[in-house]
Amino acid sequence: MTRTGQYYPCPALTKEQCIHALITWYRKHPGVTIQLPPVLPEPTVDFHLLKGEFDLSKYQILDQDTISELRHDIAKTSLPSWLERPPQNFGSSAHGKLKADHWRTVCTVSMVITLVRLWGSSNASLKQKALLDNFVHLVSAVDLATRRSLDPDRIQKFDDHMQEYLLGLKRLFEWHHFVPNNHISLHLRQCLELFGPVHAWWAYPFERFNGLLQKLNTNSKADAIPLTFMRYFYIGGSLRWLISTTEWPDAAPYNDLVESFHDTFRTATRGTRLADFRPFGAGSDDVYAYDDKKSVSLPREMYDLLVKRIQQSSGSPFTSLFAKMADKRPRLSTEVQYIKSVDCDGVKYSRKGAHGRNSFIMFVKPEDRNLPFPRAGRIQEVFLHVREEGGRRVVQPFFSVEEYEPLAEGHIGWDPYRCFPDLNTRLFYANSRSTPVVLSLSDIQAHFAAFFYQPPEIGQECVVVRSLDRS
Repeated sequence: MTRTGQYYPCPALTKEQCIHALITWYRKHPGVTIQLPPVLPEPTVDFHLLKGEFDLSKYQILDQDTISELRHDIAKTSLPSWLERPPQNFGSSAHGKLKADHWRTVCTVSMVITLVRLWGSSNASLKQKALLDNFVHLVSAVDLATRRSLDPDRIQKFDDHMQEYLLGLKRLFEWHHFVPNNHISLHLRQCLELFGPVHAWWAYPFERFNGLLQKLNTNSKADAIPLTFMRYFYIGGSLRWLISTTEWPDAAPYNDLVESFHDTFRTATRGTRLADFRPFGAGSDDVYAYDDKKSVSLPREMYDLLVKRIQQSSGSPFTSLFAKMADKRPRLSTEVQYIKSVDCDGVKYSRKGAHGRNSFIMFVKPEDRNLPFPRAGRIQEVFLHVREEGGRRVVQPFFSVEEYEPLAEGHIGWDPYRCFPDLNTRLFYANSRSTPVVLSLSDIQAHFAAFFYQPPEIGQECVVVRSLDRS
């Protein structure tokens, strides 16, 4: 078969048999000119003709069974609301052209979950394992290059992964020809060393503004269009400043106005670019409204955990309401207000029942900051607690979290994701520890993409914890 797909030799014949058959035919038809296609190193079943402009590749890397598994996993994976879910019919022309956010999620989240699960198993072929290694080098390079912070070690890792990816392309696909982007990727190390994290200088903000400009109505007067664009740009900036700095009266009409404004413009923070700019787990300056009429008493077990967490984080000494009378430290109230979620600049942390996709979090406790991999769990409840500290009223959100059990020593070897440490992905048991944990916002490191399945070697349901941390 030629590169253009004009020849279809029988896959059952060897190369020598194909050549012999062509020579025999040529001897029977003298004077006829025939063109011999190049002999390809892979079987012809590894290639297919492109089917429309949205076809993935002329190489049959992802067969129909693998694509079906990928679509199944996309449908079953829990993603936070700030991450746009890719189409469940991925790989079909029906979904049209995918956005950059969709491609990034598919390649760095969905395909990582599916391909490592399939091609990283003991049943995978040598070729599938080689394809997986090559793909992981690309994903790891992209992840390292798009972090919010960089150091020489991360830059070196990025460069190593990118070189291994390109070398793998040449080994796996003899007919692959490098393009300018492949060459440029080897110079990104210098750019990262000179300019820092790519989100400060990549082209996506300009492309987004181009998209916004294309949607603006104009009067088709070329000489006035730049001035019109600039005028409305400043109008929008001034309006945002006015809304955010004005002390609006505490009345229903004004509250509705401000809430509607924030809801409208909050859509600009949707997508992976939100995580690229805002650190997960960062303390929030939001002022939380505590409603005394909705106060309830925490169960004793949960209250004791809350007291311990406040004692670890607060600069003032506090003690339990049930402490001995000799203890003269200020006592913490048992009253809290349960809420559905906490919204931190567009990143929402929700309890399991409400917007459950935002409840899967990775976290660290104050006593284990040096863990090789963060803990993983699911938020069960979100509540506000009030205390007096330094002469001021402090309203702080807390989270009751069920922590997933890490794999036992005997099962760690069956975790295919651990073979790729730079993917920041691990298997945990799907069952939770018996005792919940109480966390503050600063304990939360990131959301994670959650996918549940039962590895046959482990014999019980596990959850894939695909970290979405960009720090």
